[in-house]
Amino acid sequence: EDCYLKPGWSPDLLQSFFYFGNVFAVRRRLIQEMAERETGCSGQERQARKAGGTENEISRKKELYRIVLRCIDEAKEAGHIEKILFLSSKTEEMSQENPENWQLPERYRDWGREPVFDAIKKNHRYSDAEVPEKGEKQALVSVIIPSKDNPAMLSKCIHSLRERTSYQKVEILVVDNGSCEKNKKKVLQIQAQLREEYSFRYLYRPMEFNFSTLCNLGAKEAKGQYLLFLNDDIEAAEETWLSVMLSKAAKGYVGAVGAKLLYPDSDRIQHLGIANIHLGPAHPLQFASDGEEHYHGYNRCGVNVSAVTGACLLVRREVFEEMGGFSEGLQVAFNDVEFCFRLLRAGYQNVCCNHTFLYHHESVSRGQDADFQKIARLHRERDFLYASCPERWNGDPYYSRKMVTDILDRGFRAANRFEEGRLSERGTPERVTEELNPVWHNESLRMGLEFTGDAGAWRVGSSDGGEYYIQGWCYAVNADNSRYEKSLLLKPLEGRGEEQKAMWKIPYGGCYRPDFAENLPASDRGALCGISVWIPRDVLSPGEYLIGSFWEDTCSRQKLYRFSEEKLAVADGRQEQRAVVQERRKGGAAP
Repeated sequence: EDCYLKPGWSPDLLQSFFYFGNVFAVRRRLIQEMAERETGCSGQERQARKAGGTENEISRKKELYRIVLRCIDEAKEAGHIEKILFLSSKTEEMSQENPENWQLPERYRDWGREPVFDAIKKNHRYSDAEVPEKGEKQALVSVIIPSKDNPAMLSKCIHSLRERTSYQKVEILVVDNGSCEKNKKKVLQIQAQLREEYSFRYLYRPMEFNFSTLCNLGAKEAKGQYLLFLNDDIEAAEETWLSVMLSKAAKGYVGAVGAKLLYPDSDRIQHLGIANIHLGPAHPLQFASDGEEHYHGYNRCGVNVSAVTGACLLVRREVFEEMGGFSEGLQVAFNDVEFCFRLLRAGYQNVCCNHTFLYHHESVSRGQDADFQKIARLHRERDFLYASCPERWNGDPYYSRKMVTDILDRGFRAANRFEEGRLSERGTPERVTEELNPVWHNESLRMGLEFTGDAGAWRVGSSDGGEYYIQGWCYAVNADNSRYEKSLLLKPLEGRGEEQKAMWKIPYGGCYRPDFAENLPASDRGALCGISVWIPRDVLSPGEYLIGSFWEDTCSRQKLYRFSEEKLAVADGRQEQRAVVQERRKGGAAP
């Protein structure tokens, strides 16, 4: 619709509210049959329809919701036309009043999340399971927590699980890949101090960190019917969180289940499910306030997603074993995403329960991916992800292609907010003949790169032996960002001849990034920070180049530069072209 770029078929979203909205199509025969069978409308509701007013409106909505759920019971799923086919009568005047970010009046907004609709959502094909809070009918949940040298955070995690979880049939397994002797003793001390029913099993297995391996080890030792993989920096916040997740995980069509994660001591969002955009796996609405409702209640209800984070991932044991566990080829990043992609391939739906939440002290245990080695590993694991699941490249059934996918916008915005094809430019490399004066190095330049590499990998997901592409941003703190002439720097990291030692400068105009205008309100013209540059392949010699930024003030001629931690790897064009031709002759995809 005009204000709602809807996802593809999402059964759990339909259980949350009537997301079909103001217009949908259904076969006459089917809806007539369901309407004739429908007997859920009470005598009071029939009287309310006759009486008119608010009760009449609610009664009509309940009847419509019931009939559609019955139609879905029969049809099993709904199709999706990814075009705007409906405009509300208020669209034009509202968009003129505030074209950047208008809101629908209350009478045009979504409905179906209110408690008055709860009863009609039960006993359908996709209804949530009833989870017993006590008794023998409860299934055992095995909580698997990888942890190393983090006893204080681990203790906080375990205590919060035991004290703030109403569902009590839980066993906890801590898988330690080699804490130092001092921290190992602390963990054993924590274990000894807890009552037996509150304690945990401790699996000490010294080895190189591999999240997938640790989770798989824990799963082999677990006894539960359900497996909950949890970071040691997770803290339970409300008692019903596990019951809510189990009500989704118990359904036969559901694969992995996640939950809303907030940053500690705040209402800032860290995770609401993972969207698979052009740039790769992304977290919509990350850092936004959970104090307000976002994009049709996305942060308030159960939603179907491509993936959920392994920081809190619940799955039935039988499904986990069917998938063969986590892929141990992914040591740190994207193992959760790859697992969820395989679930989608097998026909399961993944769900994120954004109507419950936990706190996540993100990356406390392993730090940020910031240095050369970590960034290189992150790129390798991203390549592994899409090599394993090529059908998932640049596509997400639950995130409309008409929304921004080329940048990490973090919101749900229309694609015309940033379109690489419209904003990018061709770069012309120039040889740098003078040495960079160390005095010019300036920490006020902040740079982040979202994509660096073969243009074919950006366009179609595999190398085509053509240009290179660099996308990202660079801005200056406490400076007028419009006053500078800007260039990328490519500094060779190693080379045998003088030709290979040449540093290159690539002037660029800068593309408009409205997301930075919002995120950097104190930065002067920070929206001019965008980088989107195509680079000819035949100019650069093969090798690795460190990517930096070089700015020159058009008024004072002051010069600034700073290098990032990112590299551009330039391959031998002739060898790569031969590899591409050979792959095409074999009918396969280029590596």
